[in-house]
Amino acid sequence: MGIGGVHRTYNSFRYPKCYISGKVTGTEDYEERFKRAEEQVRALGFEPINPVAVNAILPEETSWLEYMKMSIAMLTRDDCKSIFMLDGWEYSTGASIEWRLAAGANYNIFYESDTGVVEAHPKDTLNRLFGVSRR
Repeated sequence: MGIGGVHRTYNSFRYPKCYISGKVTGTEDYEERFKRAEEQVRALGFEPINPVAVNAILPEETSWLEYMKMSIAMLTRDDCKSIFMLDGWEYSTGASIEWRLAAGANYNIFYESDTGVVEAHPKDTLNRLFGVSRR
């Protein structure tokens, strides 16, 4: 029973969330790339969290750090345990911070590629980028 004796029913099935991460600063097509990624994330069975769409409502004078704080809050939601890295993410300071946080929290990590979406272990990515071996 709920408050005041009122019985409430809730939809117990919720799609897990997947945060979209990629290069924004210095690019002109980021809105389109993040929007396309939403469809890829849905195809994986997740509800996308698109920080570009959410942060678009912030005032123009919002600083990069303030955008990152908002983005990190979205990434670290209790119902978000996956991240989708757009191609070229490794050239972005913000996306690299998001990747490091997700890898450290043992998120599922998906990567956009020319051949489709790839899921990989964070240590495999470190090896690819920096020659670090997986232990």
